[in-house]
Amino acid sequence: MTPFLGREKELKKIIKLLGEPSCRLITLIGPGGIGKTRLALQSAAEKIEDFTNGVYFVPLDPLSSSDFLISAIAEALKFSFYSQIKEKVQLINYLKEKETLLILDNFEHLIEGASIISEILSQAPRVKILVTSRELLNLKGEWVVQLGGLEVPEKPGKEVINVGDYSAVQLFLHNARRMKADALLSEDERRYAIRICQLVGGMPLGIEIASSWVRTLSCKEIVQEIEKNLDFLSTSLRDMPERHRSLRAIFDSSWDLLTKQEQEAFMKLSVFRNNFTREAAENVTGVSLAILTALIDKSLLHRDSSGRYKILEILRKYAEAKLDENPKIKDNICNLLSRYYADFLHRREKHSEIEEEKNALEDIGEEIENIRVAWRWALEHNREEDIEKSIGALFNFYDRRGRYREAEEMFGYGVNKLQKGERNKIIGKMLLHQGWFSFRLGNLKKAKILIEKSLTVFSDLNLRKEMSYALRYKGMMLIELGNYADAKECITEGLNISKDIKDKEGIASSYNYLGAAYYVEDLNKSKEFFQEGLKIYTEMIMMKPDSFLVRALR
Repeated sequence: MTPFLGREKELKKIIKLLGEPSCRLITLIGPGGIGKTRLALQSAAEKIEDFTNGVYFVPLDPLSSSDFLISAIAEALKFSFYSQIKEKVQLINYLKEKETLLILDNFEHLIEGASIISEILSQAPRVKILVTSRELLNLKGEWVVQLGGLEVPEKPGKEVINVGDYSAVQLFLHNARRMKADALLSEDERRYAIRICQLVGGMPLGIEIASSWVRTLSCKEIVQEIEKNLDFLSTSLRDMPERHRSLRAIFDSSWDLLTKQEQEAFMKLSVFRNNFTREAAENVTGVSLAILTALIDKSLLHRDSSGRYKILEILRKYAEAKLDENPKIKDNICNLLSRYYADFLHRREKHSEIEEEKNALEDIGEEIENIRVAWRWALEHNREEDIEKSIGALFNFYDRRGRYREAEEMFGYGVNKLQKGERNKIIGKMLLHQGWFSFRLGNLKKAKILIEKSLTVFSDLNLRKEMSYALRYKGMMLIELGNYADAKECITEGLNISKDIKDKEGIASSYNYLGAAYYVEDLNKSKEFFQEGLKIYTEMIMMKPDSFLVRALR
């Protein structure tokens, strides 16, 4: 048996429930391979002395029908039927005076026989039942403990974490040493070990199977194989139950328990990364609340305390593969995803109040992984309307949050995808924004090339507002290079354009940039420009507390 690592919170909860007289039926639910059986056994071991007549483990996986449930329980109890009376009656009569705990393991395929549990509990008052299942029993008096993966770092960071803080990583390292006694992992290998745990979502079975490969592969190679193909996560270990020798086999059995409507919903929901809201699910996939609830009840979906939904990553990949088998459905869902998040971003692009902007940035931050997927789809399928709606809010988010490298990559991806097509406003904006974030990262040579390219596009198309933006950005870059004269000329040209087209924000921004251009050589003039900009910003109620203008005037 594998060591019991983590699950302190769940173990404590189950032990407490087993000690409560009013709690007679506990169901541990979670996807296959998540560690339900191991937790049930550990909980029972901790409370075994409380049950005078013992604790009995009833494996249900071999049963093909609930008709055999009574016989399976009797077999575990070593109880022999003795007369022509119904076997169920004989078993319940036997249990009536017993103080015992029954562990019914893997109940999900016998749900139609769940009423037997109610009958036992109603007629045998000192019996308690602990069930493991991928699906709720939906019985009165059922206490539910839902299991997710073991603790795992949320993101693949570059730093080596304290593995003692994460039970998933501890389990991987323990199993790696068991499979290969001299398995002392370098810092790089530990990073890949962490990535393995992330890829399987902290699922103990996935960790156990993955770690069995350390005899022949490095952790880096294991990561590459998992990312390539789910079928890699299988093992030939003889002491592992056959049903647990492959994650695909486990997921296939869960898939087969779904209705057609639930199967379609589950594969559609795989377009979301990390987590998503009910509103997003309904708008993108058309999945109803009833179906979301059914998928939660069947351990394929989890709803957190904030109301957001999440699919375990390794399960999401399985569902995504199912979606890939249905290209028409996938194209439609991904187009809807692209449109939904384009509208989502567009609604959050302009906010005059500081609190509104803060909320908008938080909203985008929560959805950024889904937004990235939608953005890439829009670019790859040239969905111009969606791209145009998304650009402004994405730029604001990355600039305000200081996530320059990610932004440079996002807009750079857009440039690479669109530059072969027609030279239009969108490609100009992509070049400009990539240039701005290259500037923010200190890559001035690259920034200059990109910003000048964008300026050419805007000039050719006579897009004067965009030209003024590009001239300001070029001016800021020249300030950084110490070329104040050319910077002033560029920014002044942009200011004149903004005045011509009556773009108040552009005028205020130009004054801001001119203040920066004069800051070193003429402090009084610099202050005058900053004050002019401040006056306009104040009129527009668009002051931002972190703007260069405000900091300069403090």
